[in-house]
Amino acid sequence: MTLAPKGKKVHTQSEQRRRGAESRAERQARQAARLAAKQEAQAQAAADAKASISPQTSDMKKQTSKEGSNAEDEN
Repeated sequence: MTLAPKGKKVHTQSEQRRRGAESRAERQARQAARLAAKQEAQAQAAADAKASISPQTSDMKKQTSKEGSNAEDEN
């Protein structure tokens, strides 16, 4: 005598595995999309911060050079 699972039960289990794999792939895709969006936002914020710092730095250089030229004129 041989025992084997019924065909319907095997089919149901394989269908559940397939759906589980699909939902897992969808979750991973959503996570990857969120991560990419987060990294893009961080990169944009860093670029914005760098851009806002650069004009201030150039203004300071101008002030320093003016002060230096005034000091030379006084001597």
